[in-house]
Amino acid sequence: MPILFGLGIVLYAILAYFIRDWRWLTAIVSFPLFACLGFNWIIPESPRWLASKGRISEAEDILYYIGHRNGKPLTKAQVSLSSPNKGAKQDRQYQVMDCFRTPELRKRMLINILTWFTCSMVYYGLTMNASNLGDNMYISVALSGLVEIPAYIACIVYVNRAGRKRMLCASLLLGGAACLIFTVLPKEIEENNATVGTSLALIGKMGISAAFCIIYIYCAELLPTVLRNSGMGVCSMAARFGGIVAPEIVPMGDFLAYLIFGSFAFVSGILSTRLPETLNQPLPDSIEDVENAPSGGNNAKVTLDDENVVQAMEEKLTMLDAEEKT
Repeated sequence: MPILFGLGIVLYAILAYFIRDWRWLTAIVSFPLFACLGFNWIIPESPRWLASKGRISEAEDILYYIGHRNGKPLTKAQVSLSSPNKGAKQDRQYQVMDCFRTPELRKRMLINILTWFTCSMVYYGLTMNASNLGDNMYISVALSGLVEIPAYIACIVYVNRAGRKRMLCASLLLGGAACLIFTVLPKEIEENNATVGTSLALIGKMGISAAFCIIYIYCAELLPTVLRNSGMGVCSMAARFGGIVAPEIVPMGDFLAYLIFGSFAFVSGILSTRLPETLNQPLPDSIEDVENAPSGGNNAKVTLDDENVVQAMEEKLTMLDAEEKT
């Protein structure tokens, strides 16, 4: 699906070439958005969110519906959930400020806010500045959309192999490095060989496009279910601020614009190394799950301090050994 985003930019450049009146162009590209109004009645609610709120029967109905639509031979009796929260915890109403009350969750939120802001600012900034690259602004904008396609394909192929954290950091550092290298290009090369500058700008666009694609998945997996909607909303708001700032940076000139874009992307990439890996890890349901999660990623070791739990595990292993011998 992200590939369609890049194709949309290519299509927009083609439409702009044939429709020179910006009012008609805006009206034509905005018309398909009315179809999104029907999503509220088509897309079901998240079963995990419903279960976390104690609405077990609704979550079970949606899971049964999903299984039925996927061709799974399920009966309603086979879809059974238990509430992860007990008693008064189900009635707890979480607020946006709860995203910042505990240290680990606060760290994740602040890094994600900066990363979302950076991805939006750099992405839209490079897209807007694409018209200043090369001799034909329509071709340049179309190319800025085309380079997103290999970035999205790389995400699809490697995000479940290399992991979200590595892919995000590598994408941000790649985009930031390309933008920073652009600022130190000798004047002679920039004037006599525009291909070098254009290539660096497109590489920067490729890197930030991959980062923008990954951050949606990664951020959702970093946040607990009870605050996932609120946390994603805060991060998305930060991204909108980045989109607001981008048009103000582009007129500053290539040197200053690419310096700002590259610096923010590079810093965000380094800070993202402080986040845990979420690949093949269970999604956190509560704030306690986030705070008690091991910080070492997939290779982290879990220490069992409860003697009763340890004893029960040892008894279970002893029983399994006895069954194998018999």
